[in-house]
Amino acid sequence: MPTSSYNKHNVTFSQETKIFDDKLTLSGNVRFSNEKSKNRPGAGYYNNPLTGLYLFARERDFNEYKTNYQVFNNARNLYVQNWYSTEEKQNNPFWELYNDPKVSTSNRVIASAKASYSFLPHFKFDVRGNIDYNDRLLDYRYAAGGNSVSVSSNGTWNYTKYNDKALYGDAILSYDNTFGKFSLNGVLGGSIQDYTFNDGMTFANGTTPLQYPNFFSFANLPYNLVINQTYSRVQKQGLFANASVGFKDMLYVDLAGRNDYASTLATTGNDSYFYYSAGVSAIISQMITMPREINFLKLRASTSQVGNEVPYNIVNPGNVIGGAGGPNGIGGITRNTQTPFATLVPEKITSNEIGLESRFLDDRLSLDFTYYKNTSTNQFLSLPAPSGSGYTFYYVNAGKVSNQGFELTLGGDPIKTDNFKWNTSVNLSRNTNKIVELIADNPGYQVGSDSEGFNSIIKAGGSFNDLYIFKFARNASGQIILDDAGKPSKAATQEYVGNLNPNLITGWNNTFTYKNLSLSALVTAKFGGVAFSKTEAFLDSYGVSKRTGEARDAGSIPINAIKGTTPQTTIDPALYYSTIGDRNGIMEPYVFSRTNVRLAQVSLAYNLPIKGTAIKSASISLIGRNLFFFYKKAPFDPEQAMSTNNSMQANDIFAVPGTRSYGLNLKLNF
Repeated sequence: MPTSSYNKHNVTFSQETKIFDDKLTLSGNVRFSNEKSKNRPGAGYYNNPLTGLYLFARERDFNEYKTNYQVFNNARNLYVQNWYSTEEKQNNPFWELYNDPKVSTSNRVIASAKASYSFLPHFKFDVRGNIDYNDRLLDYRYAAGGNSVSVSSNGTWNYTKYNDKALYGDAILSYDNTFGKFSLNGVLGGSIQDYTFNDGMTFANGTTPLQYPNFFSFANLPYNLVINQTYSRVQKQGLFANASVGFKDMLYVDLAGRNDYASTLATTGNDSYFYYSAGVSAIISQMITMPREINFLKLRASTSQVGNEVPYNIVNPGNVIGGAGGPNGIGGITRNTQTPFATLVPEKITSNEIGLESRFLDDRLSLDFTYYKNTSTNQFLSLPAPSGSGYTFYYVNAGKVSNQGFELTLGGDPIKTDNFKWNTSVNLSRNTNKIVELIADNPGYQVGSDSEGFNSIIKAGGSFNDLYIFKFARNASGQIILDDAGKPSKAATQEYVGNLNPNLITGWNNTFTYKNLSLSALVTAKFGGVAFSKTEAFLDSYGVSKRTGEARDAGSIPINAIKGTTPQTTIDPALYYSTIGDRNGIMEPYVFSRTNVRLAQVSLAYNLPIKGTAIKSASISLIGRNLFFFYKKAPFDPEQAMSTNNSMQANDIFAVPGTRSYGLNLKLNF
């Protein structure tokens, strides 16, 4: 995409020193990272160059708008975009690329230090600390003369500057010893975590004009603009211990416990909370004589509980300074509208797991299988506050969500000679999510709202990422009901059409090695689940998709419908697609299977023969990623996402098409 660039530079330094007869080890590392992106491709309707590009009227000459994307306006003494449409979603793509720069930068440092002292036989004391600091800037500028719906007459400036800081430290005393047939490994320690996120400021003038056009300065902001401070801080302190007892190197029992103290739960009486884990593993091949084909067999089982603190500023939220000012510069206060939550308790996740590890045929074949079931309780949910309470919403601890599934890896060496080796492995995983309960005394409670034709609804009995859309209104015979104008009717309510998550995820990796040459290929697949494309709905509504062109050529579209009491077998393409498409139409035709199988990566590597030089080893490799699909049914890459939000996965809204990439890697060891 023209004007789009991304650059990242990393510098890493690490060291380790041993003193006092190697009893004390001092180590540390520092990594600096600088990252800058310009006009990073996004998604959605507004200020997206792909919107105008995809919806461009096919009878017009695109080159005219490419070479003359802006024209000078004498009345305003500035350039304005040249585009045939004033629709709120569209801009000239090249105006968007060259006149609406979007820059984001990141300057990050990650540093850690560790001191490890073996002060007595079998005893070791470790002290560790690290910091992760990231300074972020997002500077998005939209020039005057663009689309007036999303950009002010003098331009729009979206600005965010903040830093994230994560501090961590712990002190750990460990013990490791063997007593005859028994072994003992134990750990006792304490830790502190202090996270500060979004410490900075943000503003956006939207369609409120800057004082002077295209001058992006703090001094040029409108007087009534609210500059918001963003801030979130959590500190968590913990004490922990765990022990592993082994018997004859074949039976192990593991126990662990941890008690945390979270700042976001302070004053509730629940700021201290305990959770645990326990597990047992048995190496069966060490206990009994196995058939010679079985070289190793291990069984394991565990149960654990994890506690999670809640977000910042929930227990007793305060008011926020930053209300809109007036011409004299006087600001105001944004009053809190959330009910204080003095009885808040941490979320608890209970996990149970069983597994098996095995190797066969002189270690030529391996198998690893895990089955798990997790249950989350005391989740953090929002409800409308009672009328007259003075608040608009409040939080409760409620809900019960379960996840269960399996992970399976099967690998081996079908061919293994002195010069040639073929290694292959297959992994499969499946997770089933179930919302058992949300609010016990409000069984109809649900989370989710219509987002212009589609909805990801969370409610009891369903699953996370359930997709609901409007289908055609049909009679008892399944015929689509046409209204008096002959348009397809929309069902009264949205209906469930599937879940965005796949039913099964799998990968198949093969590596062929001949002397110093190796070839690897990874095939990945996802089966089941649904994907949704509002891009396709818009293309149809505007008559610029291939299917609408074919329908125009054919003159009509076959349909099983009824108008009044008269059956209809065909419908006019323009009438049909303008009704079902766009942003709030009948989204049923735009739900696709997420199933896809792709060649995810291929690597060809050669180990260079190095002798008698300062270089100990060297290798060169060619790498290709996301090369092509063996199979897919959706007209786009179903792994695309509108955003990182869970409900926006497998959701295509004018996103940049999936791309393949190629790389060259040279590695030298001295």
